[in-house]
Amino acid sequence: MPTFLIREFVDLLTPYVTAIVNSALSQGRLSESHKLAIVSPRLKKPGLETADMANVRPVSNLLFLSKVVERATAQQLNDHITKNSLLPRCQSTYRRHHSTETAMLCVVSDTMTAADSRRDNTGPAFDFVDHQLLLQRLYSRKTAACSVAFYDV
Repeated sequence: MPTFLIREFVDLLTPYVTAIVNSALSQGRLSESHKLAIVSPRLKKPGLETADMANVRPVSNLLFLSKVVERATAQQLNDHITKNSLLPRCQSTYRRHHSTETAMLCVVSDTMTAADSRRDNTGPAFDFVDHQLLLQRLYSRKTAACSVAFYDV
């Protein structure tokens, strides 16, 4: 069914769409007709040669009901995970109101807490760094705008 028809008759079709979504979720499967996608070729960058298949990527457009079931499933799963606190405290990926900034704040907070309690939180990974190579790479990338102080390690 075309999406424009669903939009036009949304009030009339909502109970039927809801029944289809609930059926898919309760059975734990999607009917074969809803697993179809319309695949269209798209150029990777404008101006590339259209005859060369290396310049084209496939784009799959799911059918309307597939998208609705997918969103309902994602919402229910996210609600369950959040309600039951199943994600680690510092997990920022795929979480609402979390970002790279919240992940960095967690790392900084843990580092400061460890420093305050005089624990070594650098971990053993730092022991495996080739310090000479690290200093050499830092020196080679040094620019006039950024001066780096080097110390013997």
